[in-house]
Amino acid sequence: MRQVTQADPLAMNCIDLVLNNRFGIAALTALAPAIWGSTYLVTTELLPPDRPLLAAVLRALPAGLLLLVLTRRIPQGSWWWRALLLGALNIGAFFALLFVAAYRLPGGVAAIILASQPLLVAGLASRLLGERLTLRTTIAAAAGLAGVALLVLRADSRLDGLGVIAACGGAAVMATGVVLSKRWVSPAPLLATTAWQLVAGGLLLVPVALLVEGPLPATLSTSNLVGYGYLTIIGAALAYPLFFMGLRALSATSVTFLGLLSPVVATALGWLVLDQELTAAQALGGLVVLAAIVAAQTRAPRIARPTRQKTMRITVFGAAGNVGSRVVSEAVARGHDVTAVVRKSSRFGELHPSVTARTGDAGNVADVAALSAGQDVVIAATRPAPGRESEFVITTKALLTGLADTGVRLLVVGGAGSLTVPGSGGRTLREAPDFLAELSDIALAGAEQLAAYRAESGVDWAYLSPAALMEPGERTGRYRLGTDELLVDAEGNSKIAVEDLAVALLDEAERPAHHRTRFTAAY
Repeated sequence: MRQVTQADPLAMNCIDLVLNNRFGIAALTALAPAIWGSTYLVTTELLPPDRPLLAAVLRALPAGLLLLVLTRRIPQGSWWWRALLLGALNIGAFFALLFVAAYRLPGGVAAIILASQPLLVAGLASRLLGERLTLRTTIAAAAGLAGVALLVLRADSRLDGLGVIAACGGAAVMATGVVLSKRWVSPAPLLATTAWQLVAGGLLLVPVALLVEGPLPATLSTSNLVGYGYLTIIGAALAYPLFFMGLRALSATSVTFLGLLSPVVATALGWLVLDQELTAAQALGGLVVLAAIVAAQTRAPRIARPTRQKTMRITVFGAAGNVGSRVVSEAVARGHDVTAVVRKSSRFGELHPSVTARTGDAGNVADVAALSAGQDVVIAATRPAPGRESEFVITTKALLTGLADTGVRLLVVGGAGSLTVPGSGGRTLREAPDFLAELSDIALAGAEQLAAYRAESGVDWAYLSPAALMEPGERTGRYRLGTDELLVDAEGNSKIAVEDLAVALLDEAERPAHHRTRFTAAY
């Protein structure tokens, strides 16, 4: 049996401190682009010349196969084509276009174009993920771009049309891959999803490498093998899981800003190891890039401050349930005009006396369309009975179809199982060892429900995941908000009273802050 020393609790506390807060996760995620920044040094000093596509293949494919063997998990259902597409965008197509850009453009010009990714991701995320494109983000992205220009651009740089197109394409495909990786919530563990993408991207690169560069070199030196080993183990098998871990826990825009570290690290290593010149302009550019990264990671948290708004017309599906009844009571207390919907008229007696009672089914498109007509907000607080978990996705599709093109906002009370656990490296609550087995089916259905919403862009929806423990209690009007990570208190507990979850939901209805995205509330 292993002996536990006094240093162990201290070490574990340090690890928890890093992983249980946003900046700790950002710091770990930043290791990925920092590692990628060392690729230039490894390539120039250890690898054979003029074989960048071979390096890309040997970086991605062996690492993906290694992670696949470790996780023993293959894609299921739609994740076959999603993994292929994400692997193409994040790895295969990106490296191929990067190869063209690197050969036809000076390195500085290619790096500057690729540094536009934060702005591209911010724009795509505002459309597909509901992230706000703020002036602060735009300024930080422009500053990062300018900083990279100071860092790498040379006065004698020349432009080439095809090279510019390739660099822009590389930035665009990677930005799209990042946003889709955030939008599509994988039911598999982090390492498995990473493995699928690395294998897919590597396999797509194999024919391109053979066509452009020919067969493998006849001989490889010890230095070559060390270099390829570094790219495989450190540059891919370690770096990509770190990157995707951050993408699960942080916003897509914040993670992409961290990518600006790559040219900073590459320049610093060139100065420290290769004795390359470091000018005052380059030093200034590095500082500007770091300032842009910090600015992107230090956005002020949004804290809910309930205020009274004008009377709204609100339809609540599941109005007699544990959550729905409290949502109805909170809405009535705020003076809103509430239509409470239940499946059977025999439950009318359980409803608040001030509501308009209606029968209807959130899984029926016609009912959704009829009961949402003329309303400001529809709130779905339904939960299927055990053994009928598949109704989650059916109800989701009916709600989205019934509300399509109506302009009526949809707020959904979802599940907590797909929230990532602080300090777990991106593992979801459903994947935690102590997660109750009897809740596994409903948690998986909740993840599929969220994925269905994230595939929808025509309805203004928001998905509220509660704390891990949600039970009836006393209304305090206090709570904290988060995004995709489980919120825990100082003792590591994640909980909220149903009454305060209703407060958070009505605050969102009155003061919309989340559009086509998930948020969470807890004490």
